[in-house]
Amino acid sequence: MSTLRRVLYGAPTSRVTKVMWIAAEAKVEYARVDLPVEVLKRQGWYLAMQPKGTVPTWIENGRGREPLILTESNSIVAYIASEYGCEHGLYPAEPRDIALAWQWQEYAETTLQPALSPVWWGKMKGSGYPPGPNGAPTPLNEEKLAVQIERALTVFEPLNEWLSCREYVLGNTLTFGDISCGVHANRLFKTRDLAEVAAIKLPSIRVWYDKLLKRPAFYDNVVPFAK
Repeated sequence: MSTLRRVLYGAPTSRVTKVMWIAAEAKVEYARVDLPVEVLKRQGWYLAMQPKGTVPTWIENGRGREPLILTESNSIVAYIASEYGCEHGLYPAEPRDIALAWQWQEYAETTLQPALSPVWWGKMKGSGYPPGPNGAPTPLNEEKLAVQIERALTVFEPLNEWLSCREYVLGNTLTFGDISCGVHANRLFKTRDLAEVAAIKLPSIRVWYDKLLKRPAFYDNVVPFAK
């Protein structure tokens, strides 16, 4: 029987680090092609398997099966949790809990990320949002940034309320439902001049985030890359 080979493509962006984190929690071994998306999207071989030219891309090949190619970060996270993480509690057993985990994964991607990205670029890169080609800075409007900061803090409030009576998103155990929110919480608390006010306005998220910081998989695979 051939050996199963797993490969993750992408330099550690927020979407790539969520895959790195869940893989570490599930104790999954894989190789990572550490190339930025600007390089990958110019490669014909990469576009052949990822037509959007984005990252991450997760590939599994071997054991006599057709290669598995996944190109959406939340789908990769859920797959790793279900395929390799059940024994670690990463994938819930009950359909209702699976649905709740997916709901928070999607909330992070559709609501937290769009609200936080302009703030992160403004505070950490001194750039307007969206940036220019290949991440080149664009003019920053400070008045607009102030509004964006308030918006970012506001969209984290439902998560703060949800976590006010829970250790993790689904209760006492970390699951794949924590992953996307955790990555964006890391960016929030690592954003220059924002950590203190975020901790005051979002105390339940701060308590949860401090728990995440004690997890080696999170600390090693997410924390270093929010800069």
